[in-house]
Amino acid sequence: MIEAKSWGEYNREPVNLYTLSNEEGASFSFTEFGGRITSLRVPDGHGEAVETVLGYDDLERYLEDEYFLGAIVGRYANRIEGGEFSLEGEKFSLTRNEGKHHLHGGEAGFQKRIWRAEPVKFDAGPGVRLRYLSRNGEEGYPGNLSVRVTYLLTEANEFEMRFEASADRPTIVNITNHNYYNLSRDDDTVLDHDLAIDADRFIPIDEIGIPTGELRSVEGTPFDFQEPKTIGQGINSEDDQIRYPGGYDHSFVLNNGLGPDAELRSPSSGISLVLETNQPGLQVYSANYLKGGAAGSGSSPHGPRSAVCLEPGNFPNAPNEPHFPGSVVRPGEPYEATTRINFRTERNLD
Repeated sequence: MIEAKSWGEYNREPVNLYTLSNEEGASFSFTEFGGRITSLRVPDGHGEAVETVLGYDDLERYLEDEYFLGAIVGRYANRIEGGEFSLEGEKFSLTRNEGKHHLHGGEAGFQKRIWRAEPVKFDAGPGVRLRYLSRNGEEGYPGNLSVRVTYLLTEANEFEMRFEASADRPTIVNITNHNYYNLSRDDDTVLDHDLAIDADRFIPIDEIGIPTGELRSVEGTPFDFQEPKTIGQGINSEDDQIRYPGGYDHSFVLNNGLGPDAELRSPSSGISLVLETNQPGLQVYSANYLKGGAAGSGSSPHGPRSAVCLEPGNFPNAPNEPHFPGSVVRPGEPYEATTRINFRTERNLD
């Protein structure tokens, strides 16, 4: 089922809120402002719906948000060193919105744009397609980029996000979603959540979050999630890589094997999030800089480590690292990134 309602205005444009639900008791809501997912509820082990993402209850809070809560992030998600990159012999300067660097598409990236949505009927369940045209020069990026994002909720409690884009001249693209996940009902942190990542390497960063260019083995480090372990197990390590950002804020080099790319589980709710993507990396961010005020559907305010972001995409600063995967989209060569999240629940918990 798909429901839509008016949710206010932004720059004199109407903003709608959509809610999709299935017969299994799962639902999610998003707003056309930034395509932001405001709620994602799934049944827990007792059959009661649990809010699994942080969000706000009204549009005004999203207009003031600094943390990209639930947003579509682009044109280039993550960091670009110095806010500059070169493409086919030409240098481009982007908005510098994190010190001297460019982060998540700039000051008014995709997270602050109006996305027009339309319901789409799929055999697997209810879906909505969002569209936005990013104009040449927006935040410093070259070329007009036509973007289409599809959200789908299946009857099997699988949530799919598909990001597609085409350009009229060469440009760089890396689009993702910035949900903050907490799979518990009342827990203030995700430190007890078990996390597994199918990655034997991660990308180290310097003191201000820029990749060093190295792809480092996770063996013997707090970044080894090849077998499930709690997020809290290594988050207070004295390792410089943990100390620099005050927790996890790193991209993992996915093996892209036959199984899931990552799995997050809450022992208290019995809910597991199983993630699969066609992207080379997974940014894991333990909400280190989140301040009180962001809440999941009426729950108390949350702060650092109250949630974890799992952001599939290309590697940070890839346009400036020749040995990282390519990020250039050219006319006739469209961009496509897909993430599927399957929610599984252990029933009849004590």
